[in-house]
Amino acid sequence: MGQYHIWVNLNKREYIDPHKLGSGLKAWEQMANPGIGRALVVLMTCPEPRGGGDLEEHEYVGRWHGDHVVMVGDYAEADDFQTPNGVPKPNELYDTEATGFTDVTDGVCAVIEDEMAGRFVGDGWRRFLTKEDVVTKHRGGEQMTGIVTSVEPITIQWSDGKKQTIKDASKKIDFF
Repeated sequence: MGQYHIWVNLNKREYIDPHKLGSGLKAWEQMANPGIGRALVVLMTCPEPRGGGDLEEHEYVGRWHGDHVVMVGDYAEADDFQTPNGVPKPNELYDTEATGFTDVTDGVCAVIEDEMAGRFVGDGWRRFLTKEDVVTKHRGGEQMTGIVTSVEPITIQWSDGKKQTIKDASKKIDFF
C-alpha cells in the first residue's frame, strides 16, 4: 500500500488535503503532481505583493509564511520530530479529525483557480482543468475525447459533436 502523507501547519493547526488538489497521498504522487506545489506556493509566499509576478492579495496567500509546516505520514512515529507544546505528536497528526486541525484546501483551491484561470472538478480526488485541456471518457465500450472550451461554467466539446456543461463542479465527474 505505502505511506500516505498530508501537509500540516503546526502553528495554525491547519492542513491541506492532497486529493482536493488533484494529487495522491503518497510522497511520489505528490511530487509528480503540480497541485501540492501550487498550494504550498500560495500558502508560504510572502503575503504582501512587492512586484510583478506576485500573487494577488487573498486571505490564503502567505497564510503559512514563516510557520512550522511539515509533511507527515500515516506511518509517522512519535519521535520523528519535535512538536510545539500542546500540539499532537507526529504519529497522531495524520488523523486530522482527532487532532481537530482545520482543512484549508478549499480556500487554497480558490486562489489557484483564480491565478491559473482553471477549475477543480469532482468530489474526493479532484482534477484541475483549464481551457483547451483534453479529457477522455468511456461510453458504450468506446473512448471519447473532448476539449474544455470554457471553465466558467465548465464546458466540454466531445468528439461526437455533443457539448457537455457542468454547472456543479463539486459533483462526481464521468471523464478523466
